[in-house]
Amino acid sequence: MKTLYKSLIGAAIISAAGFASAGQVYLDAGTNFAADTTPASKVCPTCTSLKDQLTIKYESSTDFFDSDGSLNLSTGDAIKTSGGLAIAGFDATGLSTNQVTSLNPGEVFGGGSADNGYGTDWVLSFGFTDLEGTVVGFDGSLPLLGYTSGTIELYLTFDGSNFINFMDLIVEGSQNSGPNITLTGVADFTNVDATFNNLFHNEEGKDCAGGADGFFDIWSSAACQAEDLTIDFILDQNTDPNAIVVNPAAPGDYPLIANVTTNHDGSIAFNVPEPGTLALMGLSLVMLGGVSRKKKA
Repeated sequence: MKTLYKSLIGAAIISAAGFASAGQVYLDAGTNFAADTTPASKVCPTCTSLKDQLTIKYESSTDFFDSDGSLNLSTGDAIKTSGGLAIAGFDATGLSTNQVTSLNPGEVFGGGSADNGYGTDWVLSFGFTDLEGTVVGFDGSLPLLGYTSGTIELYLTFDGSNFINFMDLIVEGSQNSGPNITLTGVADFTNVDATFNNLFHNEEGKDCAGGADGFFDIWSSAACQAEDLTIDFILDQNTDPNAIVVNPAAPGDYPLIANVTTNHDGSIAFNVPEPGTLALMGLSLVMLGGVSRKKKA
């Protein structure tokens, strides 16, 4: 029974990861910036082709706080991270090292998958100031970080000077793999600018949104909300260990222990689970609970 229980847990975890990472999207910038590729791949004249993920690069700064009075970094200590344009600046200089570097699969010499002028006529970036969590353990001397909350603001710019916050990513959890951290959560439009909310589109329409496939249309649909339909994301930070700089705090800064800065070169992927898939996941969790209770009986 223990083997079955572990297998079910593994299957549920794999399924949950798939929900967050296995969807195709396209972007509609509202203007036909560039001709279609050969063969044609644009979803619409003002759109890109279907994309699997966005590649990203950015800088981060993390504060470590002594939460147990040990005066040393230990499991359970609080962390708070800022990054992207929020620390680099909302201008061309900040954008040069903090941006969505490409849409994948991408356009190459006018062929492949259409980008509709991305990188030349418009660029995406992001910033955050409140990723919070704790040190969840150590890999040797390397602290492993676990994030539980925070908001990543996504920005669209057509000139490198004016930035439109068209969508937010609400961080709900994270996973560690050595120095690398993967963030997971959902898209949100509660406190964003009123334009370009449907920049991102799901690869196909959702029945609960009346067949619409725009992220905002899906998010704002009462019927989709009733089905607990979310727009999931997974953000692979891909931390550069060679760029890590540890800055010990001054005695007067206590409970701050240290500040750590580094660079990242990762990716973001999105998915909108089908309602039937959500139901299947719920059933698998019920099964896990049943197995657990039976084992304890």
